[in-house]
Amino acid sequence: TRTRGDDNPSPLLLDPTCGSGTFLALALERGFQVRGYDINPQCVQGTRQNLVHMFGEERVQDGHVTIECRDSSRNHPCQPDNGEVQRPSCLVANLPWGVNTRTYVDENIRILQSLHKTLSPGTPCVVVTKLSDPSLFEESGFHILAQAQIPPVGFKLPKTTKKDQVDDIDPRNGRNSCVITFASSE
Repeated sequence: TRTRGDDNPSPLLLDPTCGSGTFLALALERGFQVRGYDINPQCVQGTRQNLVHMFGEERVQDGHVTIECRDSSRNHPCQPDNGEVQRPSCLVANLPWGVNTRTYVDENIRILQSLHKTLSPGTPCVVVTKLSDPSLFEESGFHILAQAQIPPVGFKLPKTTKKDQVDDIDPRNGRNSCVITFASSE
């Protein structure tokens, strides 16, 4: 792992909803320190296993990787158990979304509000969501720089019988799309 000397360590990337660890792996490969959280213990275990598989146990245990089971909507996400605060250099997140997007909106707002408390002003953020509503970010203290709607190729959601399902499948191709928001903390 590249570092910039003891006085200037590698940048820290935070993924507060790390899932399988894709963003963490990409950042670790590029010399970042990485910190990932997920509310699901199986995701945390899977992320750790994925990173060990890709980089080896020694690299994952060398102090540049932190993976913890945390609810990012309720915990100050960069407050380690020892009380030290290390502010991330950047943030990436794939917030919860899917066919039941409506059930995640409040949780996503809480996650973003919690993250805002952690980030220094001007911290660059890239967030994947289902909704493109700017108020989700603006009410949480983020400045939107750009948004892009991306339809996943070859990804189809299964049919559901739930009555309150949000109809978010693009009628042109039958696929669910997502929105990538580029923002900075204010």
